[in-house]
Amino acid sequence: MNLNLTPRDKWMCAVLPALLTGIIFQMALTHPLDRENEGLEKQIKAQGPIAARQSALKQLDAENAQLARIAAEKRKGVQGGTEGKPGFDRTVALQQISKLCEDGGLILVSSAPDPSTKLPTTFADTAKILLKPTDSSQPQVWRLEMRGSYGEFLKFLNQLASVPSLVVPLNVGMQPDANEDNPIRWTLTVWL
Repeated sequence: MNLNLTPRDKWMCAVLPALLTGIIFQMALTHPLDRENEGLEKQIKAQGPIAARQSALKQLDAENAQLARIAAEKRKGVQGGTEGKPGFDRTVALQQISKLCEDGGLILVSSAPDPSTKLPTTFADTAKILLKPTDSSQPQVWRLEMRGSYGEFLKFLNQLASVPSLVVPLNVGMQPDANEDNPIRWTLTVWL
């Protein structure tokens, strides 16, 4: 069998494999993109009509503006003075801690200043803002040692957050007694 190919046929035979390879490559490339486009279209349709999304966006913008106003008022209150707000009155704070321990069933073993604990710089900077010019004493780090159950200590911490004096817990430690019948020994480092 003798095949006489014309120059046109020879060119077709040379170009056809390259053309076929290009078509297969194009299909392999566009097929995943088509699936991705379909997925994105489904997501857009699932979000609902554009009017609903725009109204939700306006509502979120209004809430954001309201929260920004509240935050600005709070900042003004902190920077403008702390009259009528919690302050650093160590004697009152210690009395309140003692009362919370007594009411909650904890035994306050000891309370003393803890000069070994260094106050983080953020707290020191905050103290400069919170202190009134008439305050005679600077806040200090104190170490409290207590005995009681986990539930009693947890109740104490929850109530400590609501005392009028500014008491900031910094560190908590727990040491179970070798005799399991004795209450757990708790250490609480506070800034007051």
